[in-house]
Amino acid sequence: MQKEVFIGEHLDNYRYDEKIVKSLEGRVLLNHDEFVKWYSPPKIRMSERNLTKKINRQPSVEKVETISNAILELMAEGVCEKKIGRTYGIDAVRRLVNSQFDILVLVESNYLDIKAKEGFTYTKTAANKKMNHVLGFIIVEKGECQRLPNAYSVNLICVRSIKDKPRGSVLLGAYLYCCKKIGQRYGLLELAGGYRNVAGFFAYSKMGFIKNTTLFDKRCFKDYGNLPMSIDLADYRYTEFVDYASGHRKFTNFRDDTGFINIIPEKGNVVQHELQNEIARYCNLLYQMPFIFDGYYKTSHWLDEKIIEDMFESYDNPSLDNCIDYLYESIEDLSRTFHEAKYPQEIQEEEERQVAVPSKGPVTLKQLLSKYKSTSSKNKTNKTKKIKSKPIISRRKRGPENTYVGTNHSA
Repeated sequence: MQKEVFIGEHLDNYRYDEKIVKSLEGRVLLNHDEFVKWYSPPKIRMSERNLTKKINRQPSVEKVETISNAILELMAEGVCEKKIGRTYGIDAVRRLVNSQFDILVLVESNYLDIKAKEGFTYTKTAANKKMNHVLGFIIVEKGECQRLPNAYSVNLICVRSIKDKPRGSVLLGAYLYCCKKIGQRYGLLELAGGYRNVAGFFAYSKMGFIKNTTLFDKRCFKDYGNLPMSIDLADYRYTEFVDYASGHRKFTNFRDDTGFINIIPEKGNVVQHELQNEIARYCNLLYQMPFIFDGYYKTSHWLDEKIIEDMFESYDNPSLDNCIDYLYESIEDLSRTFHEAKYPQEIQEEEERQVAVPSKGPVTLKQLLSKYKSTSSKNKTNKTKKIKSKPIISRRKRGPENTYVGTNHSA
C-alpha cells in the first residue's frame, strides 16, 4: 500500500533541515521504503509456531503471510518494552493489520555498515543485528478516529532511551511537519495511562498537543483510560515544528488546567517524584469524572478508587461539580506541598535537630514521604461530611477550551 505521510520532499525538507541534522548527531531517519530496503528481511516465511514462540503471540487462524507484520511486532517489543510494557507496543501494531499506516524509523549513524559486513545476505542473524541499530520509530495510522477518516493519528512512538539524543521529539516533529504538508488540519493521539504517563505527557505537551476530551467518542477514541490530545496544525508554521523538535526553541504556550506541566521534580528529589505521581492520579480523575458520573467508565485501579471513596465521604450524594472542585483543591494542595518538599536527607537532619527523645530507629523513606502527603482529603471530610450536595456550577475553570474535531472540519 502506498505511503502518504513520510514521503518525498515533505520528509526531506524536515530531516535535512540543518537544525534537525544537528540534533540527530549523525543518526538517520528512514521512511518505510528506505527501512525495508535496508533491513532486507529473510526471504522466508516464518512459521506461525516460531513467530508465536518469539513474540509471545497467541495462536490464531490467520496465517502469517508476510514478514512485515512480524518486523513491526519485533521492533515494538525490542524498542518499547522498557517504556510501556512488553505487550502494549505489540498490541498497538497488531491493530494495524487491516488499516493504512506509515512509519518513520530512527537508526544509528553506522546502520549501513551492518549490511556491508553481512555481504547482503538474507539471514536471521543479520536481521537481528540490524534491529539492534534501530533507536526509535513512530507509526501513524489513517482513520483511527472515524470522525476524521482521512486523518493520520499517532498509533505508537517509542525510543530506546530517553537519555539519548535525539529524543522522540524529532520523530513527533516529523509527524506534525509532514501531516501539515499533506493538508491535514489536526494532529491526534491517545496518551496511554493519561497523566500517569509522565514522560509522554511532557513530550507531547512540549510539541503543542493539548488535552481534548471531545475526542472520547464511539467513532473516535474509545478508551477512557487514555488521555486524548490534539493539536491544530493551522496554528503553527513549519519552522516552529523544526525548532521545537530540535530543541532550538522551547514551547511555552502550554494549555492545561491542572498545572501538571509545572510539576517538575528536582534531580534526585524522590519526595517530589512521589508527589508528582500522586498529583497525576488526581489529574486523571479530573478528566474521567464526567464519564464516571455518566456510567460510561469504571475505574480499575485501587488507588483511583480510594480517591473516589474519599470524595463520596466528603459529601452526601456529591454532584459532579462537587467532585470537580474536590479534585482541583486536592491538586492545588499537593502542588503547593510539592514545591515546598525537601530532600529526604534534609528532612531527617531537621528531625534529628528537633527530636528531644532518643530515636527509636532510622527514619524510613516511606515515613519521610508520608509527612508530605496531602491532608486535604481528611480536612475536607471533617468540614463537609454533613453538608448536603447542592446543584451548583463549579467555580473552577474546567480546562482549555476543547475544540470539537469532526467532519465539519477538514482532516
